[in-house]
Amino acid sequence: MKPSLKKENQFSKINKNKSAGPHDGPFIFMTINLIRARLIQRKNRFVASVLIDNTETEVYVPNTGRLSELAIPGARCLLAESSGRYRYKLLYIFNNGFPVMIDSTLSNSLFAELLVSKKVPGLEKFKLLRREPVYGRHRFDFLIAENKNSCYVELKSCTLFYRDVASFPDAVSSRASEHIRELAKIPESRLVILVLNNSAEVFIPNYHTDYEFYKTLKENSDRIVISSFRIDYNDQLEIKRIFPVPVIIPEVSKKGFFFMVISDDNNFYIYISGECSDVFDEIKKIKRRRSALKDSLFSANPIRILKDFPVITDNLSTGNTIELFTNSGGIKIKGTSSCSSSVFRFKHNPLEQRWFHEHVLKLRFSPYTSER
Repeated sequence: MKPSLKKENQFSKINKNKSAGPHDGPFIFMTINLIRARLIQRKNRFVASVLIDNTETEVYVPNTGRLSELAIPGARCLLAESSGRYRYKLLYIFNNGFPVMIDSTLSNSLFAELLVSKKVPGLEKFKLLRREPVYGRHRFDFLIAENKNSCYVELKSCTLFYRDVASFPDAVSSRASEHIRELAKIPESRLVILVLNNSAEVFIPNYHTDYEFYKTLKENSDRIVISSFRIDYNDQLEIKRIFPVPVIIPEVSKKGFFFMVISDDNNFYIYISGECSDVFDEIKKIKRRRSALKDSLFSANPIRILKDFPVITDNLSTGNTIELFTNSGGIKIKGTSSCSSSVFRFKHNPLEQRWFHEHVLKLRFSPYTSER
């Protein structure tokens, strides 16, 4: 059943861009009229299906990240007209009532405008010299300067949140790790995390998803300047203020457990691992032993591993996982091959259910929330 599109009171009027001084009044970045829609599904990395006035339409997705926690069927979104193959592109997805900008290219343009308008805390005295400057064989996002002292800046857009915690990346990104290594070779270089959410109070590198990025960032944290900022804007997308967000890079191992979402021709499954001294290595082993995994599902059909969710923690309690999965329609399969692991069978895809993503986020990031 397709999600219905209801008339939205919020964002009923999107103002065209008007000039704003470097210090006075809200900063209005948008220069286009936006179209309200409902997400049906993300079909692949670059295409999503949405509902506009009860008409299903394919749109371009200008973000190669997973966006798993945002791109939930039925989510409200805002589209912009596009000059490419598709008439529209997906620009914002609502998260807890807040529109999260997912267009990474637009995020870079936004940050450039904020630099020029002297809106970025701590960088008010810097001038933007160049976008996409080249240093050696590598290209960064910005070259900025204060007086005669210049520095290279790499910007990362953060779209992953849990309550007041922001994290990056939402998928394994070898390119992001390479950016860190190259920045570390340049004196006074900067990494800026632009948090596209108004509630973030702390930023944590997402070691659950990309341990290599976390490790690289921690190893080079004394060689580069790491800053994080969150934006706050109103119903007209007027950016009212940019807030610095503390960056925490904790000391963590690879110990923990993981969920693995699997499907066959008839059902979906969530495999819950036991304790792992190296979660990532264990996930690789499970994927290599596909026949044993299939046996644990008691499935006569070919299986597909859809996605894995590592949870790095010394607290190996899975919380209310069993109760939650049962109450959400899961049926526990008895007699799994490992007494320390368990499997739940579902009729509907957990990856398309908000409760599942919220539970994973809670297990991963609740130690850092102000409500812990």
